[in-house]
Amino acid sequence: MLTKSLEDLITIKNHNSVVYIHNMSKFDISFIYKILEARYNITKIRAKDNGIISLSVNTKKEGKRVKIIFSDSFCLLPASLMELGKSFGVQTLKD
Repeated sequence: MLTKSLEDLITIKNHNSVVYIHNMSKFDISFIYKILEARYNITKIRAKDNGIISLSVNTKKEGKRVKIIFSDSFCLLPASLMELGKSFGVQTLKD
């Protein structure tokens, strides 16, 4: 399911997009990196405190160059998803 999700993100339509993943460097990167590394060219890795906070994925689809940047949104919004939901007044909070 994760592999299919990443394939659906890395498309010509999303070229030069930034995908934010909350707390990526502490959790999700361990799953995502393995899939990306096996299928795509990873460049511009930025690390902090032994975790990857952003990376660029480069590939070609239908003969066109595609670049997607994956970035940790915790660097921009340093709070849990529940705390952020409360701050922004959303109805459905992550528990």
